[in-house]
Amino acid sequence: MINRKALILSLFLLFTEGAAAVVFEVTTAEEFQAALATAASNGGDDEIILPAAMLLGPFRYVNREQFDLRIIGRGQRSTVLSGDKQSFVLEINLNGFSNTDIEIAHLSLVDGRSASNGAGLNVITGFTWPYSNNQVALPTISLTEVIFNNNKVNAGAAGSSLSVSHATVNLSGVSVSNSKYTGNFESYDDSSAIACKFCALSILDSEFEDIETLIVYVTNGMLSVQNTLLTGVWPTLVKFNQNSSGGRLGSVIKNLGTVKIQDSRVTRAATGRNFGYSSGKGVFDFYGVKSLEMIGNLINDRSFLDNRDALPMLYYWGGDFENSVVKLERNQVTSNQSAVCYPTAQNNHLYFSGAFQIELISNLFAFESAVESSPRGDCLGLDLFRMDGFRQTSILNNTMVYVQNFEEQSVRFINYASSEAPNTQLKVANNIFFGVGASDKPAFQIRLRPTEAVLRHNIVTKNVGFWDAKTNNIDADPKFFDVIEGDYHLKIDSPGINAGDNSLIAADALDAAGADRVTEQIVDIGAYERSTTALHPADTNSNSSISQEEFEAYNAAWRTNEAWPTAPAVIPVDFVTRAGYLLQKGGAYKNIGVSKPATWVPIDE
Repeated sequence: MINRKALILSLFLLFTEGAAAVVFEVTTAEEFQAALATAASNGGDDEIILPAAMLLGPFRYVNREQFDLRIIGRGQRSTVLSGDKQSFVLEINLNGFSNTDIEIAHLSLVDGRSASNGAGLNVITGFTWPYSNNQVALPTISLTEVIFNNNKVNAGAAGSSLSVSHATVNLSGVSVSNSKYTGNFESYDDSSAIACKFCALSILDSEFEDIETLIVYVTNGMLSVQNTLLTGVWPTLVKFNQNSSGGRLGSVIKNLGTVKIQDSRVTRAATGRNFGYSSGKGVFDFYGVKSLEMIGNLINDRSFLDNRDALPMLYYWGGDFENSVVKLERNQVTSNQSAVCYPTAQNNHLYFSGAFQIELISNLFAFESAVESSPRGDCLGLDLFRMDGFRQTSILNNTMVYVQNFEEQSVRFINYASSEAPNTQLKVANNIFFGVGASDKPAFQIRLRPTEAVLRHNIVTKNVGFWDAKTNNIDADPKFFDVIEGDYHLKIDSPGINAGDNSLIAADALDAAGADRVTEQIVDIGAYERSTTALHPADTNSNSSISQEEFEAYNAAWRTNEAWPTAPAVIPVDFVTRAGYLLQKGGAYKNIGVSKPATWVPIDE
């Protein structure tokens, strides 16, 4: 058990190697650096408690033993470690000691500057790849409630805010902003807010608001992102690169090349062309990934791209992984992206290549504008999905929309080539394909035909190539509730209501908004199930009426940021204004089965 003592600098000199570990409570930058030096070799686990103050670095920890270290602040905005725009902030060198835990919590790392890696935090584990002993557990680096701000590295350096290699890295409640690199804007994959090479990286409940940089760059490891906000202006926000030569990194890092992004929001406000960044394939760039899951994300990609280098929103290349799986489920992807399409470019919004199985289930893909031709002539066309080399492909209950297509260019919803192996399958069912395009161009292009091809229970308003679209499909307006406002729920008289195929959906399936599927015995076509049962969360007595007392309680909870017992726990302002509107109209309301909160309307409307 750690002995708790309050120490001042003069006492640090009394410690010798092998002394019992302690809790250091420091008050100055000098005391903090002295505590780091003592903790590196005093024979036990250590904890350093920092003051509610700004401490000017640089600070360095060079480990000489296999023990753990905790650095704890008094609060994200109370304890600030600063490089003062002159140096890096904090460097931790583990000197090759495995199975070591480093925890940093409740503080800020700001104004770091470095010509090399990690201006905010640079963790040097001392391991190299390939790692020879795959039975040894690698270090664990945990950051909780940490703010990174205004940290910069030179072009070509890795991780302007955080750089780590050969470790398990857990980020929770981390905020990164204004993370940049200086120098040549047109080069360097490694220049990112966070660089994690040969890592297992987990990001939870965090925020990234970056300018002129990648946000996350992971090589040879695994990546998990949950309930996190990712924003930036660099063409690629999340990059994952798995070297083709493979290699094991230890028992901690298993299933190399796995990526999961769930319940997160991704937005990009980019303007300009691809800046020659040819190795960055898209907003998401996954190269050599064995397993990719993107579930329940809101992706709003607002950009105008002069796309001569073929920049899709998502690029996936699975390499030669047998039985690899790509799963996109319940994502809501909207964009006003207008790509200037060049004759020699592969112009795709989402590009997938080289995996055994792909599942696209209950997603919304709505692109407000599709494509313009370049001054050098018409392009080859634009695909919403381009898929090459898959054995089993399931495209079920999605809504795919092009609201506007400049100059009647060729726009395909699906450009598909199966694997040349036998027993390939392509199932396309319960989807809505709707958009404006050249009337003589097919909605689908099948280049290598699968062994089994299923097209049924879809709403398709364009030619679909080699398929007979008239069999078990619908050629009609799907009747979206409000295209202008981006609400792609179905109106009550839509031909997609109760018109799908139940046999192809899971019993516990959810729609794109997280609501239950099959509310009226037969599944609806498209990403959203029409449901009229949900009550407004302010309606605490569940009588389909908002009273004055209920509104006042809901409004008070919103004003004080109080968690509400009925989802959403964090009350959105438009839910409050909708409750006030219903109260003003008499209180009684009904649910018309569209997106919330617009779905709740006065009873007499």
